[in-house]
Formats: sequence, structure tokens, C-alpha cells
Amino acid sequence: PKFGNIIDQLADVIRDRERAGEPLRIIRGDPQDYPIELSWRLKPLVLNRQPTILFGEGGLAKSWLALWLALLTTQGLTRCGIAASMGNILYLDWETSEEEINRRVAMLKKGEHFSEDAEVLYRRCFASLADELEQVLEQVAGCSVVMVIIDSLLGASGGGELQKESSPGAFFKAFRRLNVGGLIIGHTTK
Repeated sequence: PKFGNIIDQLADVIRDRERAGEPLRIIRGDPQDYPIELSWRLKPLVLNRQPTILFGEGGLAKSWLALWLALLTTQGLTRCGIAASMGNILYLDWETSEEEINRRVAMLKKGEHFSEDAEVLYRRCFASLADELEQVLEQVAGCSVVMVIIDSLLGASGGGELQKESSPGAFFKAFRRLNVGGLIIGHTTK
């Protein structure tokens, strides 16, 4: 009985803190407090701790590009004017399958001559990012992930209509909690 009360009290405290939000801060633009230089994960595409959305019609190789960028990042390489800061990548997939992503990584490694030990962490997803957030947060922390690739924005938003205010709002609220850079693949209508 006492254990249940403690959990309920803890849940109330956490809920109250989330509702209260962050404290008010005064920003003066002082370089001593915060660096002025941008902090890139994939220069000039993805900033650390910020989302970048890559939009396009289906069939334009957005997922292939994302995997190529992931492999650059896992090895800290620079190619075609894109400089990657080395770190672990988590590929969150609402579009294809583990087998297909594995096939593509193998082809990219062979064609681009990436190191044999280059790897991408992979998670197939079914529910929205907001619904899977706790498990994804554990994987991001446990594997020292520096960037997530989200394929695709529609799936990660719950598969509903992105025009509805709640879908992108819930997605970006969840993404912000990851506290890593993100390359998000979005599909435009034809």
C-alpha cells in the first residue's frame, strides 16, 4: 500500500514539473555563456541537438542519402563538402524493414569503401515517436547516440494528417526530449 502511494506522489511531482516548464532565462548574447559558433553534427546539414527535415517526393533516394550520411557520421568522414563529426547514429524506421536497410548499408559500404566495421543502430517503429519515446530515450542514452535519422515524419507523427496541429506538435515535443541532432525524412504529396 505505501509503495503505491510513493509512485503516485512521484508521478504527480513529475507531471507538475513538466507542466511548469523551464524557468525564465535572460539571454544577453554573451559568448562566455554560450558559444557563438554553430555546433554541427553534419556540416552544413545537421546541427547538434536540432532537427533538419529533408522533404521530397517518394522515390528520390532520401533514405539512401540518409544512410550514406549515417555511415559518414559513424566514421567521422568528410565527403562531397559534408563534414561529419564522429558518433553513433540511430535509424528509426517507419518505412521499410531491417532487411532492406541492411541491404542498403552493405551496398553503400561496398560502393563507397566505408570500413567494414561501420555500423548503424536500427530500430523498426510502429507507433508514433511520442508513443515510443521512453524506449528510444533508453537506446539513445545506452548507445551514446549523437544523431537520429527518422524515416519518415509521417510515421513518426503517428501516421495521421500532418496538417493537424496535434501531430507535428507531439512529434517535435518528443524529438526535443531526445536532445540529439536529427535528420528527418518527409514526403511531399505528388
